[in-house]
Amino acid sequence: MVGLKFDDSLLDTEPRASRVPPGVYKLAIRSVKSDIKSWPDDVRLVWTFTIRDGVVPHGTLKMTTTLKKDAQFSFGRLLEATGFDSATRLHGKEVKDEATFEPRVRGVMEKELVGKEIAALVADSRPDDRNRVYSNVQEIYTVTEYEEHAAAVNTAPRPTTFTASDDGIEDLGELAKEIEDGW
Repeated sequence: MVGLKFDDSLLDTEPRASRVPPGVYKLAIRSVKSDIKSWPDDVRLVWTFTIRDGVVPHGTLKMTTTLKKDAQFSFGRLLEATGFDSATRLHGKEVKDEATFEPRVRGVMEKELVGKEIAALVADSRPDDRNRVYSNVQEIYTVTEYEEHAAAVNTAPRPTTFTASDDGIEDLGELAKEIEDGW
């Protein structure tokens, strides 16, 4: 008989990402972790955010930024939204090895950016191979732009009429009457 063994999953207390309705959210950076698949060709930072305001004013979102050559734009946009001066502090610099990366890049990101707020447009992902859909950060804005983007996206009026109708029914009242009449 084999006994119960507590494994490493017990120590995984990082919050899971929430599935939230699409919209603009105010987010606070909760943590940043390294995800190094292959040095230096496949290095990523995994960001965890706490939702502070938005369509659903609570929960957790995650975002991965790649540090691959010529693909660092999401990382740059995130840094810019926090006010981090990446042009002076990172641009053109080289990190020689993994051991240096942790304290000099990821460690600095954690020390200086955890707690900072940003705004983000969140949308549903395409279904994965198991038909699961996730909430993805699509665009990043400064926190001062939150109200402007949220007003444009989160409070858009809901349509009350059909835009394309095969049966000539143009509004919901007409549809309800058609259904009552036995359609």
